[in-house]
Amino acid sequence: MPPKRPRSPPPSSLALERLPIKDLPASIARALKEGQNSLLELRQTRSADAHGNAILLAAKQGVDAARESTFPFLDDSAAARDAYALSSLWWAEVCLIEPQLLHGEPTSAEAPGGNASGAAVCFALREAQRGAAAAALRACDLALLRGGVDEWAGAAAPLMKWAADLQARAPVSPSSAHSASTPAPVVSGSTTANSALAAAVDAAATAEAEQRRWETSCRQYVRGRRGGRSLPRLSASSLSPSDFQSRYLTPSKPPPEPVVLAGLAADWPALTTRPWSDFEYLRRLGGSRLVSHPQCHGA
Repeated sequence: MPPKRPRSPPPSSLALERLPIKDLPASIARALKEGQNSLLELRQTRSADAHGNAILLAAKQGVDAARESTFPFLDDSAAARDAYALSSLWWAEVCLIEPQLLHGEPTSAEAPGGNASGAAVCFALREAQRGAAAAALRACDLALLRGGVDEWAGAAAPLMKWAADLQARAPVSPSSAHSASTPAPVVSGSTTANSALAAAVDAAATAEAEQRRWETSCRQYVRGRRGGRSLPRLSASSLSPSDFQSRYLTPSKPPPEPVVLAGLAADWPALTTRPWSDFEYLRRLGGSRLVSHPQCHGA
């Protein structure tokens, strides 16, 4: 019996027709059409024989080429960013199809607790599912980061649910907990993608250095001192917004002095019910996920 796998997302949500093809460079449009054709063929494949493996390989190469074709245009073209988002979601789907196509589903004899060889087969499938889910979620994250959450969340949702289902069926074992929390490369074996990743790392390091320089220049405020004098320190709960406005923001002579407000974030979930200081909590929440943060300069 051919291996079963979850239904692919509705074709309309991941179809090339949702993009403004006329606004795309010819190289991207051509690569997208080839990538979509290879994915459509993969969706119809249920056999892991030599022919099925060839179709899988062609889909991986075609979809990866479609995504790479957008790299030179991402900074200047909204249409290219949409093309990148779409091809990233295609890549996520390929990642999710691969373990079911190659490994199928474990039979009752291969379930944990059966014979040794069956347990090994089941473990191999679970490891493949776990890796596929992590790779698919990373691709979905990249699609949302580049294409926009409002524009692509609906198309990504079925894939993210598919990946979450795989993760639920393949819980992290103690021996693989460390590797599961270590992010994998965005596109394995892609020189262009690795160069883009290196550039992103350099940019992040530069931004961090600028932030540290700014913090150093403001150290007297961070430490609660100005001109050798201690700044007043008040509990945030002791001031109403109107009191703070009148005492510390309203222009006057002499001008209002700086003040340190303590306890403003004491009841934030990040400090209480969902503690960001707990590494295990963060790892369970999204150890292999990508997140975006705003770049604040001088503020």
